[in-house]
Amino acid sequence: MTIKIDRPRAEEAKLGNANLNIPWTVSEEKICKRIVASLTDDEVEHAARCSYRYYMASVSANGNPPSIEERDNLALKMARRHLIARKGDEESALKSVRQTIKYRVEAGVDDIRRAFYEKDVSDLDRSRRFAAIRAGIESQLTTKVMYVRGYDRKGRPLFIMDAGASVEWDEDWFVPLHVYMMERTIACLDRATDGQEERLHITVDYGRYSSKNAPPLKLAKSLLKVLANHWPERVEVIVLLDAPLIFRAFWTMMQPFIDPDTKSKIRFLTGDNQKRSVLEGLISEQEACPFMFPEGQKTTDFDMHSFLYKIPFERTCDESCDPSL
Repeated sequence: MTIKIDRPRAEEAKLGNANLNIPWTVSEEKICKRIVASLTDDEVEHAARCSYRYYMASVSANGNPPSIEERDNLALKMARRHLIARKGDEESALKSVRQTIKYRVEAGVDDIRRAFYEKDVSDLDRSRRFAAIRAGIESQLTTKVMYVRGYDRKGRPLFIMDAGASVEWDEDWFVPLHVYMMERTIACLDRATDGQEERLHITVDYGRYSSKNAPPLKLAKSLLKVLANHWPERVEVIVLLDAPLIFRAFWTMMQPFIDPDTKSKIRFLTGDNQKRSVLEGLISEQEACPFMFPEGQKTTDFDMHSFLYKIPFERTCDESCDPSL
């Protein structure tokens, strides 16, 4: 069964202004509606579940499920991200949406999002799956190689990677780890901006980097492919801080696998003056870490175990553990 989307123009205009902060063109609206109308009801539901807030509301036992209108709007937002990534090619965008829905189901993205919070699961298979996810992801985060901390001046959470952290990369968990952190950052973004922002701010600190910390090229290439195909139009800016010359060799090898649009969002910043001149316009001192620029005030350590198990999924690592907030 397919759905038909037929909304008043005022509703469409409101929807357009809520996505990527760029009003929808009439052509985009029509194409995205056709894409969503081509999906089955189950596919539309999975498309809407890209929103963590929607997903949690849809599985909640409080008897107040999301509306069909909300479901359709979120599916349209997903369709637009894929349409933009596919340069306006409707057929390619529809294929991409379906492939992403299939990937999310097969990769167990919903399970990855909930594994740390649902430990008392009656279903034995699901309980074992959650336990494996917790063990796999937590094993990769013992040195705090990545986390979500602070917000930029537009209210976007900061996805931070410490390229100098020593990690024995596990081939089986390299991609799921990054999926977990991408999804967590997106959930924070959706909550903090009430869905008004869709793109992330990613910062990579190379201050302690050495070649032994770099992931194998095979894993890096696999990750880039997954993110490009299934998380399109999700990055606003990628800031690489204090990348040493030794990193340039790895960067040279990776460049052919990075699409031009993503490359245009990457900024290399070296030294306090350069970092300060750029990042102070993006991040306040209160929300910045000292490696971003010396005046950054997020100097205290955080507990990774609490971040994973206690702090709500849609909150950053140093926010409240109270799930009611």
